[in-house]
Amino acid sequence: MSDSVESILHRGRVLWEDRTPVSGAIVAVVSGTAPTPEIGIRANAQGEFRVALPTGTYQIEAKAPDGPSARIDVLIEGNAKEIELVLRR
Repeated sequence: MSDSVESILHRGRVLWEDRTPVSGAIVAVVSGTAPTPEIGIRANAQGEFRVALPTGTYQIEAKAPDGPSARIDVLIEGNAKEIELVLRR
């Protein structure tokens, strides 16, 4: 029997307050209850990204190419989750 933790692929979006996408935002898992990747994920032109995480609580940060950023706490309970980060200009 393996001790490995199964990760689930989650989808997310980075948006401005007016709901327009933040193209090219960098998304990173800052901390979590399970080991997290130490890489940034670049959002596509629609502000969309994907991240694989196992069950746990995580703090996720998004940073726009021109500087504004936001952090949120996310609870992952075993099912795929939609993650949304909203940045203020």
